[in-house]
Amino acid sequence: MGTPITLYQLDRPALVAFSKELKELLLADDRGGLARALEAGAGLAERLAGGPRAVDWFLRPEADPEAAPLFASLRRVAKKRALTKAWTSEATSLEGRLRNYDVLREEREVAGLIDKLLDPGRLPWFLVRPGATGGWLDDAKRERLASSLRGLRAALNASEPGAPSDPAPDPETCAAGLLLTLIVTELPSIVIDPLALSPNVELAWVSTC
Repeated sequence: MGTPITLYQLDRPALVAFSKELKELLLADDRGGLARALEAGAGLAERLAGGPRAVDWFLRPEADPEAAPLFASLRRVAKKRALTKAWTSEATSLEGRLRNYDVLREEREVAGLIDKLLDPGRLPWFLVRPGATGGWLDDAKRERLASSLRGLRAALNASEPGAPSDPAPDPETCAAGLLLTLIVTELPSIVIDPLALSPNVELAWVSTC
């Protein structure tokens, strides 16, 4: 069972600035500055002050219960500074359809751009939980994808159920088309950001599909 994909508008300069700030704080081993940047509470700030170096906390696996809240705070602040939620799919199968929908896969450029959108290696390390899906497109690539998808609208519509004798279309069957329409008509720069609340930490990231 997958989880829904969420699209965010990405403020790339803000993300770059936050990345630079984080790097400088870690290089300086500025525990107090790092705690303020992460908007850490007293308990988390005290934990961050322990150990030989601040960076060692972020070298731990995220499954480590001692380090998990730090990663959660880091992602919460990064989202607050650089991401604006635009849309969440109601279909849990959306990622699988984007990766395997034959109408999209047959177009090499479209498939390549969609794969970039789903490639977590294109995001900063602190935005990606191991095993999660994420990615982004800049404005130029977004426009190339949008232009290509405009030409596929008829094929996408034809590939979905909806003839009079058919049952009503399954929302998950139409999900790829809904996402592609959103990309074409609404978003300038987008990032897929699999973000979800968790009862165990302040904020956690989960894998899509």
